[in-house]
Amino acid sequence: MKLNRIHLSVLLLLCLVVLMAVLPIMSLRDRSTPANPMYEHLGGNFELQSLNGPVQLSDYEGKAVMLFFGFTQCPDICPTSMAVMRQVFAALPEQQRDNVQGIFISVDPERDDVQRLHDYTQFFDPRIVGITGTKAEIDAVTRQYAASYHFEESDSAMGYMVQHTARTYVIDRQGRIHDLISHEAPYTELLAAVSKVL
Repeated sequence: MKLNRIHLSVLLLLCLVVLMAVLPIMSLRDRSTPANPMYEHLGGNFELQSLNGPVQLSDYEGKAVMLFFGFTQCPDICPTSMAVMRQVFAALPEQQRDNVQGIFISVDPERDDVQRLHDYTQFFDPRIVGITGTKAEIDAVTRQYAASYHFEESDSAMGYMVQHTARTYVIDRQGRIHDLISHEAPYTELLAAVSKVL
């Protein structure tokens, strides 16, 4: 009888150890968000260049990502969108901020070298990285994300302007597009979309 009690105690202890090992894994799984079927044909990994070397989307697996296409000499949409990203970072609880990454992809590599991109993004928030590449590399990424851009002649001192897609891609921890947020939306809309994938 005493032996049976010992066996039962050992069995209960083993069950408790297994449960303690499994619960954290289940908790992590619960944090993953289901893929959004509207955007499952868009997105994917890519590699472009930053001041500190190559950057891939997969580098940020496990984080929520805010991704925007633009150029540093953009007079309105790009700085507004970067300011909105900054507002989102500021509004997030402090413990969640390091789980979010901002990415600004320049579609104007002729004027936006990696140093300029670094300075531009760091002005808004150190958690935003500026990246670019050759025209062929940029075109490949814009095709992946159904984004567009084209150059227009201008009488301004800049010489030309760039018309481009003006939305922020919210990408979940698994690297899948969760939502597209218009540049005209209030920062609270982007904040809600990011919070949903954290």
